[in-house]
Amino acid sequence: MMKRIFISASVLSLAALPVIGQESDTDKVKDTAKSTFFGKLQNFVARFGDSLEGDRLKHLDLSLVEEDWVVGGEATAVIGLGEEDGRATFSQLSASRVDGRTTANIGLGVRQLTEDETALYGGNVFYDHEFSAKHARVGIGLEYLTASGSLRANHYMRSSGEKTYRGIKEKAMTGTDVKYSYAFDARYKPVVAYRAFQWKGDGGYKVKGGEASVKLSFSDQVSMVLSRRDDDKSKAESKAKLTYSIAFAKLAGEENAGASNAKSVRNMLYVPVERENRIRKTKVVLGVVMSTF
Repeated sequence: MMKRIFISASVLSLAALPVIGQESDTDKVKDTAKSTFFGKLQNFVARFGDSLEGDRLKHLDLSLVEEDWVVGGEATAVIGLGEEDGRATFSQLSASRVDGRTTANIGLGVRQLTEDETALYGGNVFYDHEFSAKHARVGIGLEYLTASGSLRANHYMRSSGEKTYRGIKEKAMTGTDVKYSYAFDARYKPVVAYRAFQWKGDGGYKVKGGEASVKLSFSDQVSMVLSRRDDDKSKAESKAKLTYSIAFAKLAGEENAGASNAKSVRNMLYVPVERENRIRKTKVVLGVVMSTF
């Protein structure tokens, strides 16, 4: 299974990762084409950001997702609403489409820097809506972030009832997850993380499990997350996520405002909130209850 994870990752990365090792003339041509493509993409995104009022667009992620051979996409934007004395208020908007299901998420968050700027803490609230089956959910989250390690916790509460999707009855689940991540000072800036989760449905139905992941950054804009999720109700699933990011606050030099040490996390004030954006549901097939996204 792990072999297939890296095969999937390789397929996704062909369009974005730089060539490592000795380059042939063909490799150099490919690298030039990639540099041109990402340069134009960054210019387009920058123009899009300039089109917003002032400098409110702080961060934008565009992602390609592969999950057990199913390919999808996701976009996330973080919009600054106000910043004063190390406290930032922001809105986060995202939309994804995976396996024929389209989900939108809108959130409001607050983050506060510590006095020495070596850590920040905050909270957020979200509303999630899946258009395909009209499932809905409300979420709340807490986070504590440092340059080396981060701790995040989220709770999700369903706000919709039973729905019928493609002839199958489904219902959103309520759940909780806790994620710890640790960043290593090494090539590709690896971040290793583990997320424990539990989801609850009707009639005492529960799903417990965990997800291990590693994030590799190939440049300031291009990163990849490889993960494997396993629970007590279904087979393990592998996932690869390739992301192109633009941190507008960083481009504007805002991360250096007031920062006087290498461990400052001011540049993390507007990183996207990490949570489960897709709605987990129970479904009944031939009288058997199972979970699905």
